[in-house]
Parts: sequence; structure tokens; C-alpha cells
Amino acid sequence: MNRRRFLQTLGAAAGLAPWLARRSLRASQPPTSGEGRYSGDEASFIHRYLRDGDSVETPQPEPGRIFDAIVVGGGVAGVAATYKLRDMDVLLIEKDRTIGGVSKKEVWEGIEYPIGAAYIGGTDPGSALDKFYRELGLHKEWRKTSEQEEALFTGGELIRDFWKNHPDFTPAREYFKQLLENRYPDIPFTGQSGWSRDQYLAMDRANFSDWLARGIGKTGRPYPPLLLSVIDCYCRAAFCAGLKELSAWAGLNFFLADMGSSFVLPGGNARVVERMAERIEGAKPGRIVAGRAVVRVAAKNKRWLVTTASADGKFSTYEARAVVVALPKFVAARVVDGIPSAQLGAISQIRTRPYLVVNGLFRRRLLPDIYGGYTLPGNPFTDLGVAEFASRSPSGKSVLALYYPMTEAQRGKLLLDDSFAGFQAQARTAFQSILAGQRMKPEDLLDVKLTRWGHAVPYPRPGQISSGLFEAASKPARGLWYCGQDSDGTPCIETALQSAFEAAASVRKHLS
Repeated sequence: MNRRRFLQTLGAAAGLAPWLARRSLRASQPPTSGEGRYSGDEASFIHRYLRDGDSVETPQPEPGRIFDAIVVGGGVAGVAATYKLRDMDVLLIEKDRTIGGVSKKEVWEGIEYPIGAAYIGGTDPGSALDKFYRELGLHKEWRKTSEQEEALFTGGELIRDFWKNHPDFTPAREYFKQLLENRYPDIPFTGQSGWSRDQYLAMDRANFSDWLARGIGKTGRPYPPLLLSVIDCYCRAAFCAGLKELSAWAGLNFFLADMGSSFVLPGGNARVVERMAERIEGAKPGRIVAGRAVVRVAAKNKRWLVTTASADGKFSTYEARAVVVALPKFVAARVVDGIPSAQLGAISQIRTRPYLVVNGLFRRRLLPDIYGGYTLPGNPFTDLGVAEFASRSPSGKSVLALYYPMTEAQRGKLLLDDSFAGFQAQARTAFQSILAGQRMKPEDLLDVKLTRWGHAVPYPRPGQISSGLFEAASKPARGLWYCGQDSDGTPCIETALQSAFEAAASVRKHLS
């Protein structure tokens, strides 16, 4: 979506007002990964029903207990939809033991560090999204990034403020800045961004590599090879997809937005979830049910029955007047009864990719004054992040993160528990190589934590956005709406929030 001008087209339709008890504080802090064990996805028991075909029982719901709305899925989108409906009789159901989806955190030596989504895009002052974040009090906690805090790690060396310190990047930087300010490629396309519809269609149908091969603006001057490597690294980090796999329109939309400032919170985007959960529970305790997976959503007499399963195989059914399905669409296709065949066809074309997050626990701070940077070249890790950029380190220790985007073909290996040792050893070697110029010693790295996300990132292939594929996959039914980052194919918190707010607004209208 348009990450800079979020909700200027949504406005009041989403019902925006002018993303804590101890229980809620734990909402986005899952069990810490132990020796030889991944944190992250808790998918093993749900696979029994959605992948392996175990039978599903559908017990009768509690007589007379009918919710206004049930939200299925406790990632950012599901929590946001629940937050917007918190004055109603609403229930949020999440399969993991903790809510947040990929927006979770862990804590070590007083340092809160993300194990998934790590930052939010910059907002225009006074915009609806800016007001939303301030309503949650996040502006009091975040730290704003700048170009000076972005770096490149290449050949064992650290290059700070790489735009400034690579003069041959200047023409491209100036061109990108002009696009960012005057011709930002918005998603969805509005026709008001300075691009014609024909240009939009051509760019979306082209891959990002081919578009960049045309050169810098009207000059046609080639992009420096190192800069192309940086952009490819960025796209693999943001979409788990390289330049040749990605819609040029989507790639440019994201890359330009992240040339502006971002906001980093202690624990990453888990903080957004925590602040929403605080207010959900404050409105009425007990609205969040974790550790139960929704295995069936079915219409009955103008209402909806939502059946859940626990890890020990016990089933429960809840009844509601409306449902918000905040699940990846490929999961929704296996859970929601009666989805039309055309919609199922659209869902089948959405691809998601896995990624691995590595958090290295260091005995001392090696990178005290930067947010992070791209890691080039020759290793599978795309970027490195510094947790204490936003989270203070009272002990003087450090948590550094490496991100490893993967292809569909690598998912099987990632989901095998016995792959842990190999990835951990690979990460140790990568830290040593990337941080060689920072005089890292092997004994500086005290431990390596691994977090796996099996289906975390949807990516828009050429032609998919302009074809209306994501809208077709998200088509609502009577009393049921979908939300999530695959609602328009752009994997960011802004998409999750926008789609959630729209779904919540639709629920209100339906029930009024």
C-alpha cells in the first residue's frame, strides 16, 4: 500500500479515533528459544487438521451465547481489528500461545529484541496513522532512523551512511528522492501520483530488474552495480523475493518509502501489539483466547459458527453475528466453508515465503551508533539490525539480528527441527565474517537464537497487483471479511492495519 500516505484515502470510513497488565505484556513475548530449539511458528498441531487431513469435530456452541464478532487470527491485523471493535462483544482467537504473529519479541539482559517484524514506516505528521500510533502512546517510545544510521557491511568493512559515502550513488539518490516526493507509486493505484494508468500497468507487469535496467530517469544512466546489489538485498529482505521475481511497481513502492525515516520500538513491532492488547483487555478482560486454532468457519442461519481445536485435540465451537478472518489466505481457504471457486483460484496464485531470524547475544556492544545495514555480498543473510538502537542495554551487552529470506523450496528444511544446528553454525560464521572489521572475537558471541517463520511473507509477482488478484482473493461474504498483509500483496504493518480497520468498519456497518 501507500506507506507514506496511509489512510488518506481511507479516512473516516475506517472509524479511526482522534499497531498493560502483566498478562497482556506477555501477549507478544513467546517462550524463548532454548538450546537446539526454534522459536516462532507453532504450527505442528494445526498441520494435523489443515494439511494432514485429521477429522474435525463440530460440537454445538454454548446455548444463547452469541458474540457480535469473532476475529480469527491474532497477528497484527487480527489484533488491530479486535482493537477497533473493543467496545463490542468481540472475541479474538489465536492458535499460538501468544498473540502477535510475526510481531513478537524476546528479552535478554534487559534488552527487548524482535524475533520478527522490527520497524514501522514513517508517517506524515497529523495523518490518521500518526494519530493511531500516538493514541497508543508509541511516539513516546520509538526512535526515528535516518540515512546516517544506515550502513553497508561488505568485505568485512562497515560503510556508514552509504548514500553519502558512495558519490556514484548520488544521481540515483536524487532521482529516487524526486520520485518519493512527487511521483510516489501508490498501492492501490489512484491516478493521483503523477503516473498514468498505462505507466502503472506497464510497471506492475514488468519485473523490478527490467525496470531498473532502463537506467536512472530520463538520463538512462546505468545504476552502479553495487547499488543494484543493495536494492536486490533490500527486496529480498522486504519481500523474500529478488528483483527478477517482483513487480516493479511494488518494489519501487517499498524501496522509496524506506528511503524516508522509519520508527523503531523496543522489541520491534511487538510493542504495537502490546499496546493494542492492553486496551482490548482493559475494555473487557478475557477477549483474547490463545492456544486454540480455528479449524472451521461455517455459515448457519445468517450467523457464523467458528470451531477451534487445542493442542490436545479438544474442540469448541463459538457463534457470532460477524467474523473477521485475519489469516493468510491459503489458510483461510482450508478453514472457511463455501468460498467460491473463482476466489479459491485467486488465493491459489498468492505465494508466501519463509524466513529465518537470527539473534546473536553479544557480551559487548560492537555497533553503538547505527540502526543496521545491508550485508554484501556472498552470504544468504540480507541485513543486520541492532536491537539496542531502540531498547536500552543496561548491562552493556548487545543483541544483533541477521535476516535470512528463503524460497518456497527451502521451507521444508527450515521446518525440520534437526536443521537448527546447521543454521546456527552458519549464523556464527556469518557474524564473524560480517563483523570482522569491528574486531569481533569468537568469545564475544555468547549465544545464537533462531526464529523460523514458515509462511510469513507474501510477495506480488509481476502483473498480480494490477490484475485485481488480491482483491479477488479477499472478497467478503455476508457477515465475513478478510484482513491481513496479503490483502493487497504488500507485506508491511501498514497493509495489515489498513485492511483490519476496513474490516472492522464493515462489521460495524453490518451490525448496525
